[in-house]
Amino acid sequence: MFPPNLIVIGTANVDDSRPQFSMNALDRMMVVELNGIDFYGGIKTPGTDLNFPDVPLNNDYLFGEFLQGREAYLSSPLIGDFIVSELQAIDNILSESLYRFGYRVRDDALIYCAHNAKLNANKGNDEWVLTCLDEIILMKVLPRINGSYRPSEKVINGLLRFTKNRYHLSFKRLTYMKNKAQGTDSFSFWS
Repeated sequence: MFPPNLIVIGTANVDDSRPQFSMNALDRMMVVELNGIDFYGGIKTPGTDLNFPDVPLNNDYLFGEFLQGREAYLSSPLIGDFIVSELQAIDNILSESLYRFGYRVRDDALIYCAHNAKLNANKGNDEWVLTCLDEIILMKVLPRINGSYRPSEKVINGLLRFTKNRYHLSFKRLTYMKNKAQGTDSFSFWS
């Protein structure tokens, strides 16, 4: 049994030589791409200076206040209802595919947005919610999508319509994925 304060962080290089992640693995992870390369990093300056705190971070800082989707939802039901309705709309688009998701993605979205609500409490608008949902779509929904383009075309076009003018990063990634698929008929978040 693992202790409750264990956090596992890892990296994976993804290319054509390795198999795709399983749906179970994707349900349990947040996919964060590290594509921004500073080609001058370490050349013009001595590099990154890692400073570690004298006192270890406490669990509340690492885990946050919300550990379950219900707790996060109850912290702001109005925002929670918006998040759930957006996830339901995405699920409706995915309903005829193998890419559907469930409670883990819902709970992760609610928790992620609840933590971001605290960070954005002084901004005076709820624009941050769209940014959080855009990031959730990128981290939790789009990585699930792969396979032959033709059977997935309806789903992809539906997601493109849903994300256009609202979830800019996800729309950009879906457009890239669709353009890559049209030349190869192979559709993947990872390509």
